[in-house]
Amino acid sequence: MQTKILNSFINRIDPSSTASIQLKPGQIFHGKITQLYTGSLAKLQVGQMQLTAQLEAQLEKGEKYWFRVAPGEGIPRLKVIENVSSATAQKHQSVQQILQQMGLQVNNQNEKMIQFLSQQNLPFTKQNVINAAPLLLNSPLPEKDTLQLLSSMMQRQLPISRDSFHALASLQNQLPLAEAMNQLAGALRANNIPGTMHLQQQLTSLQQTGQGNAPAQLKEIMQFISGSNTEAREQMVQVLQRLGITNQNTFNELIQQFKDGLLKQENFSVIKDIFPGALQRNGGSISIQQLSPLQVFDHFIKHLQLPSANSALQLLQLLGVKDPPQAMQSLQNFSREAVPENFRGFENALKAVAVPVTDTGGATSVRSSEQLHPLRVLMQQLGLNYESSVRSMLQNGSQQEAQQAASLKANLLNMLQNTQLPQGIKEQADFLLNRITGMQIVNQEQQGPLQHLLIQLPIASFDKFQDITIQWSGKENAEGTMDENHCRILFYLHLENLKELVIDVQIQNRIVTVNVFNENKKPVSVEKVWGPILTEKLLDMNYHLSSIQWKLPREELIKEPVNSQIQSTDYKPYKGVDYRI
Repeated sequence: MQTKILNSFINRIDPSSTASIQLKPGQIFHGKITQLYTGSLAKLQVGQMQLTAQLEAQLEKGEKYWFRVAPGEGIPRLKVIENVSSATAQKHQSVQQILQQMGLQVNNQNEKMIQFLSQQNLPFTKQNVINAAPLLLNSPLPEKDTLQLLSSMMQRQLPISRDSFHALASLQNQLPLAEAMNQLAGALRANNIPGTMHLQQQLTSLQQTGQGNAPAQLKEIMQFISGSNTEAREQMVQVLQRLGITNQNTFNELIQQFKDGLLKQENFSVIKDIFPGALQRNGGSISIQQLSPLQVFDHFIKHLQLPSANSALQLLQLLGVKDPPQAMQSLQNFSREAVPENFRGFENALKAVAVPVTDTGGATSVRSSEQLHPLRVLMQQLGLNYESSVRSMLQNGSQQEAQQAASLKANLLNMLQNTQLPQGIKEQADFLLNRITGMQIVNQEQQGPLQHLLIQLPIASFDKFQDITIQWSGKENAEGTMDENHCRILFYLHLENLKELVIDVQIQNRIVTVNVFNENKKPVSVEKVWGPILTEKLLDMNYHLSSIQWKLPREELIKEPVNSQIQSTDYKPYKGVDYRI
């Protein structure tokens, strides 16, 4: 699904539905005369588009012709390409004649390119065909996809070069970015390539980014219970009871068990390990016996540290759990099903609206922040802002910019200078480099007041290392950045149990509405556990959660990966939006 999302973003401009056409001298196109006026003026139809132009020949209304755009100001001046058949039955012959008129070789690639551009109603130049033909011949994509990609590049006025084409083509490959990184890391380890140790370490580090684990989940749950209201606490205790993490029925029973466990002599060493500093307060020792169970619980949880699985087991023992290893496994399974990382991803993405997430060579930007957010750090590590970092480093010579320039993209470029690389490793590195560059290109162009940003990031969660695709859409504010009060964030991901999942976060006046599209039944933990956590986290950022709706995608919407509004270049209020998976 995520590959389709990227493809839709690349091809989000449909030439057949474009409302206007911009012609440049030297371009060639096929059009129909619909109306003749005095002064050699005429109205032409090019696909669904209408344009008025000045003709340099006497033509007949209702006939189709091949035109070349002549130099000039104001109304386009068109010259008819003579000696070219306009009859529908002779399309193949007319394409060959056009090639001859352009001084190009009549071959299979050139013919297919011109025929496809004509069908798409796209004006093209001689240089477009010269640049596109070899790419069509040696493309890694099927012919139809190659033609579509090349026409989209022309429509978006991207350079028709080998590097740009292969970068965008890599986005259509089904291989996830995370898997590509895994494969390259494994190949480098197996072949012991000299000079690649830093790259190997970087790939390993990226594979661990954002990785969740049961100890971290347990710590977060305990902190949530400590900081929540009575109703949320009771709900969480019920969830923990079903998971076998506690034997207690109520929150009061849980905190009494917690206090009793702390008072046991055999647990004294455990207290020092997982609650460092908790026994000291205001320069003196704390008396557990004199404090109420609630005071004890809140005080110690503030000092809770669970750096390892063993420390988590110690906490479970303190809580009186009969089978701590089984409880740990239940917690890990629960965390996967509950999608905590992805609800936590809401927080990350919302915070990212307040940091400059796109120095990707594109126009999209968002408000700067003194502290780098982990999402931005990950983007810098990948090299999505590599070129701008290099420019800043050369201009300012700062150490920070130099560190940012030493990204995965930079290391891949450096390694590919090695002419002795095994062919297999070179191909893997090329693919990974192209995927990063392709992500930069799709975010390079912004149209109209609605800004778009699409990022595919490799995220580690438990024992999984997989891609998550995030799309921001928002109206540009007076500062030229994305308006964090009115925007939309979409998550596309694949989970082990829930499978394909789309999360649509819509923000109006800092009121957040979350729609989750999935074909499975809504997990109870969404409402009981992660909903309250998300509410609390959003409040910390001055956002207010309105609702979390779990929806089954309508059957007719499954065919398309992105809804028409996302693909639209016009800004419209986000309300009453359906979503296509």
